[in-house]
Amino acid sequence: MKRLLVLLLASMMLFAFVACDDNTPTPAPHEHEFGEWTITKEATCTEEGVRTRTCKGCSETETEAIPAKGHNPDANGKCTACGKMIVSNGADFLKATMNEGEVIISLQDDITIDIAPWRDTNDKSVFGTASTTSIVVEGNGHTITFHNTDSDWNAIYTKNEDAVLTIKNATIDNSGYNADDGPWNSHDITFDCNVVLDNVTATNAIAIGKNAEIRNSRISDANCTQDAYMLWIQATGQTVTIENCIISGKSSTGNKNRAIKIADEYIDEPKAVTLNVSGTTFSSDSKAAVLVTNTAGATINWGEGNDISGVAADKVNAVWNDSARTDAIVKVSGCKVIQEPSA
Repeated sequence: MKRLLVLLLASMMLFAFVACDDNTPTPAPHEHEFGEWTITKEATCTEEGVRTRTCKGCSETETEAIPAKGHNPDANGKCTACGKMIVSNGADFLKATMNEGEVIISLQDDITIDIAPWRDTNDKSVFGTASTTSIVVEGNGHTITFHNTDSDWNAIYTKNEDAVLTIKNATIDNSGYNADDGPWNSHDITFDCNVVLDNVTATNAIAIGKNAEIRNSRISDANCTQDAYMLWIQATGQTVTIENCIISGKSSTGNKNRAIKIADEYIDEPKAVTLNVSGTTFSSDSKAAVLVTNTAGATINWGEGNDISGVAADKVNAVWNDSARTDAIVKVSGCKVIQEPSA
């Protein structure tokens, strides 16, 4: 019995020795053998694409960026790939608008556009043709300077009065006559057309003559040497919608800047204006966030997320009705309106 146990123990020790002395070669590491590239996202004129390939022996994948193609404009400035008008100066901008239907303009640089008064005699700032339905300006972070060529009433028009001008991702400013002072009709960037401003920084006050949508934008005019309203709404019966904006009526020159005014000044037949505001922060040196002096009145829908804590004159009542216009009908929802306090 003892001999059997000794033999068994010896066998186990021999087996352990052999196992520890295992010379089985270590497998070589897997070397990827990738297949052909597959495009998973096409490159465009302005955006990179993506291509991917997969190892034939495992599921490992590899991705690589495809460079953006860049625009390829034809003799008229229209990109043969995306159809956008490629513009680098003001003269080309005006020509680019002169197309039918929807026109999309992609700015490649800062530009200056001459602006003049009176639609009927104006050959400088009437955009588009009678059959142009919309003009979309992709600013790509560039600055559009509207250059006033006359002492007053300089304005931006569309030949087709129903067309919509949209400006995206740009800074807008003005130069020329009364760029730094003067009343609204000579100083402001005036849109006498249906307009959409989306992600726009306006460093000069704006006047609106028709329907407007202003989204994710900022309006200020800190360096104006005269009191200014950041947004002057001419009472033509339009609807103006403001969403997620900053209306900064603060002056850096010691003046009394204001936020929004709805007015019938120089309007022969004033009409009630509808103003929709949400998610917007106001500041001003004077007056309420919104002052209504239009004899035809206004309807103001005050949505959620507005902040008037920066309005110096009234941090409670968002809207004032002009003290001289006691007969004007100002309807509000979501905020308070009072008669403008006497000075």
